[in-house]
Amino acid sequence: MGEVDIDTYSHYRRAYDRIHGYMPESPGARRAVVGGIVLFISGFMLAKMTALSVLFVGSGSRLVDH
Repeated sequence: MGEVDIDTYSHYRRAYDRIHGYMPESPGARRAVVGGIVLFISGFMLAKMTALSVLFVGSGSRLVDH
């Protein structure tokens, strides 16, 4: 099982000019890398939405007249 370095492989540099990193050669490892990227981004967005909702709920108590 090898890895293809996108930064040094001319075919990938032309095809995916915005990607920096590598993509494994085996299909299973490729799926694992893509799945990991999806989970990382999803976790980041979930944490951001959780923090914003906590801030929104906490700031709402100042607007209520007692």
